[in-house]
Amino acid sequence: MLTTSGTVPRVLVHNTGSRLPTATVTQLIDVGGTRTITAPTPQTLAGASYRFSRWSDGNTNAQRTFAMGEAGVRYTAVFVPDGAASGGVLDVSTTGMGTGTVQRANVSGSVVLTPQPTDSSLFVGWTVDGQPVGWADPLTSTLDADRRVVATFAPRQTFVDATPDVTRATEAIAQLAARGIIKGCDSATKAFCPTDSTLRAQMAALIVRTMG
Repeated sequence: MLTTSGTVPRVLVHNTGSRLPTATVTQLIDVGGTRTITAPTPQTLAGASYRFSRWSDGNTNAQRTFAMGEAGVRYTAVFVPDGAASGGVLDVSTTGMGTGTVQRANVSGSVVLTPQPTDSSLFVGWTVDGQPVGWADPLTSTLDADRRVVATFAPRQTFVDATPDVTRATEAIAQLAARGIIKGCDSATKAFCPTDSTLRAQMAALIVRTMG
């Protein structure tokens, strides 16, 4: 006799990739015996409807029967928002020296991600599965596969001579400074010198920084 820990059907792993409150059941099953488990679908949580997508090992049958081998097994049911085009788990996180959060909404079978930086920070870009994909606001992701999305936030930099009463480019300057593309003209006084002409060497540096 071996002890098998199996996840009960009420367990949900929703589109954010985070596990919701779970419960487990431990049963004694003879080696070589069989066990049938079912993931009821659809299910409702916090007013939202979710449907079964697959088990943690890739099996797509909501009801399945497995044989008990020499080692214990554990299966987790993965659910996606009802209406999503296909199955997948979306793991969303944040990074960077700035602070912020990501708001999520299900729209027409896709997940819409909206970055929300704090007042002292700026949103500077997304990566999806480790690859930079720009700084769309919002970003729409289709759950056609498991994906990891990371939002990067950077501290908002200010310059004493690039305030709104001096230049209409205050926000653009702040965005470029947060991305490390522009540095200003005097780091000691935090000046930008917006009326100065741009030298050829300075433009070359801007291009190099922009291209990474």
